[in-house]
Amino acid sequence: MRFFNVVLSAASFLFAFAPAIASDAGARATAKSTAVDAAGKSSAPAAAAPTAPASVVAPVAVSATLTPAKKALILELLKMTDADKQVEMILNQLTLSHQRRYPILFAQAVNAAPNLSEEKKKELIASAQEQSTRSSERLRQLFVQKIDLSKVMEEVALQVYDKNFTESEMQDIITFYKTPTGKKTLQALPAVMSESMEMTTALISPPLGEIMKQVMEEERVRLQSLDAAAK
Repeated sequence: MRFFNVVLSAASFLFAFAPAIASDAGARATAKSTAVDAAGKSSAPAAAAPTAPASVVAPVAVSATLTPAKKALILELLKMTDADKQVEMILNQLTLSHQRRYPILFAQAVNAAPNLSEEKKKELIASAQEQSTRSSERLRQLFVQKIDLSKVMEEVALQVYDKNFTESEMQDIITFYKTPTGKKTLQALPAVMSESMEMTTALISPPLGEIMKQVMEEERVRLQSLDAAAK
């Protein structure tokens, strides 16, 4: 189903960008450690920024083909396929992926810092797992606060299904999912998607890690060159 492909693409996008938090956190940690070593104590924490409300999703663009009857069929299909449960699956996948990737990228960022002693690097890296759990929980908390994923998925589904299926075809799809094979498909699909995502992640993680290391190294060299040219 196209809608589940959209969901998977969204999850993949989130998975790809969430680990960047780790390298950013590593950079902040090294900067903080340097400041602490130089001043002998850390400065007072800055006041937390006010929490923004959940994002407001723009309404579906007016479409001549999205009749009330067709919209009702799409929403019925979403209910049949337990689309709301996909929200929890995506959040769980995002959190788990972040927890797994964070310590690795955090360690890479710390080890790449030239201004830290080996002892300080070991100290920071040792705290990575705790930070991973804390940051993952915070990531999930902010995600829920700032993004109404259920609403996003509904709006996306209305547009995608309206674009790709006629009202008659939507009725055929619903009819199929009411058959024994259709019901089995609905039951098996989440596990199939989850397993597919896990296998894909496992296969691309090693080369992806090397690619990210190469990009970070290239950026480090570039910044050093700019710094040298400015002197």
